[in-house]
Amino acid sequence: MTSPYEIVLRLVTGAALGAIIGFEREAHGRPAGLRTHLLVCLSAVLIMLISQNYYRLTALDPDIVRLDPGRIVAGAVTGIGFLGAGVIIKTRGTVYGLTTAASIWILFAIGLAVGGGLYLPALITFLLTYFTLWVLRIIERRIPKDLFKSISVITDGTLMEAELRPVINKYGNFLSAEYEKEMATGDIAYLITASFKKGVPLMELFSDLSQLKGIKKVRISAG
Repeated sequence: MTSPYEIVLRLVTGAALGAIIGFEREAHGRPAGLRTHLLVCLSAVLIMLISQNYYRLTALDPDIVRLDPGRIVAGAVTGIGFLGAGVIIKTRGTVYGLTTAASIWILFAIGLAVGGGLYLPALITFLLTYFTLWVLRIIERRIPKDLFKSISVITDGTLMEAELRPVINKYGNFLSAEYEKEMATGDIAYLITASFKKGVPLMELFSDLSQLKGIKKVRISAG
């Protein structure tokens, strides 16, 4: 039987580890912050304690209906997946919140480890998680990345896609295009997705597209 002292130690440790990771997420303005991460880790510790208690009861008393303690944890892991999905946001083709969802998932696993008394694996995983969220964030910012942009071009119907491609490829990479035609006026709208390197002068691209014959409207936005 786990002593009351050990139970309190596990619960407090889980709350502390969750609070630290949650503080990092809160400091960077993420939707799941200090309180969410603290509660997730604390709940994981408690779920593991309950699971262990059921195991001991069924082992000591043969009259108790046999239960699989692992099912409690398995059900909780499934539930935490829904919580993680709640912080993922997709807007304009860009997905936000994946890292926060992953931090909730790994923090729940850390809580399970603490609840099971596996302090060393929990501590090592916690340190690696904090290193990933804090230190690698700085390194990640320095990695050259492609920027994806949506380019909307409305023409009078005389300008073809083949004339747009070389202008866009001059600054980046033409990836795909969607088309829409206004039957009443004959105008054709192109919705183009293109990738660019950081620092590319998009205003020059905007100017070059605007000068093409047959252009009525040009819009460049985040992809």
